[in-house]
Amino acid sequence: MFTLNTLYFNGDENKDNKDVDILAIDPFNNIAWDCEVKLRTGTSRILEGSNKKTIGFLKFVEDYLYPDRKRVILEKIPESYIIEKVFITTSNFFGTSKENQKKWKNRFKEHDITVIFFEIIMEDLNQFAIKSKISSDEIIQTIRLQNLYTNKHKTL
Repeated sequence: MFTLNTLYFNGDENKDNKDVDILAIDPFNNIAWDCEVKLRTGTSRILEGSNKKTIGFLKFVEDYLYPDRKRVILEKIPESYIIEKVFITTSNFFGTSKENQKKWKNRFKEHDITVIFFEIIMEDLNQFAIKSKISSDEIIQTIRLQNLYTNKHKTL
């Protein structure tokens, strides 16, 4: 996949902040991921009935439904592509219990939104970096160097 980020639509970028955080495009499978990214740490938790911009479940679902959102995506991809809605966050944002995390993933799934936890993405990137002998990607190189440093200090 290749990505585009911060695709503004329907409003002033400094006021409404209506945007597609990441549009990931897979030209081999005709799929585009419409990604919203909410990285929260500490005590911030998602709320069921809230429409608050930063923690409200209803707000997150509503963000995917703006009519101009699909328009701005279709300006970047062919209409024949499947658009999948993806919500990327930390597992902690859904609470510390596995039951709460499963509940929230299911709530998003009811609205055809796939949840991917940031921790899983980082683990996948780490595993990819471990297997890569060489890479021109800065992130993969940084992870490879971090692994080399960590492994070196474990043996000292």
